[in-house]
Amino acid sequence: MHTYTGTIHWFSRLKGIGQIRPDAGGYDVLADIGDFALHQPPGSLEKNLVTYEFTPSASGGRATNIHVTARG
Repeated sequence: MHTYTGTIHWFSRLKGIGQIRPDAGGYDVLADIGDFALHQPPGSLEKNLVTYEFTPSASGGRATNIHVTARG
C-alpha cells in the first residue's frame, strides 16, 4: 500500500474519530482511534503531522495504520 502524509485537522477523543487533511490536497480522510498503529500521544491530536495508508470504502475511505510523526 502507498503511504500518505497529512495533518490531523480535528479529532474527538470522546467520539474516537476525526479527520486528516492530506498534504497532497483533496478531501479530508476519516481517522478512527482504532486505526492508530501505536498508542496516541497525550493531549490534543489536532495539528499533529501523520503518515497513514488509505483504505477505500463505500463512504469515501479512511486512514489506516496511522503514525504520528511530529507534534503540531
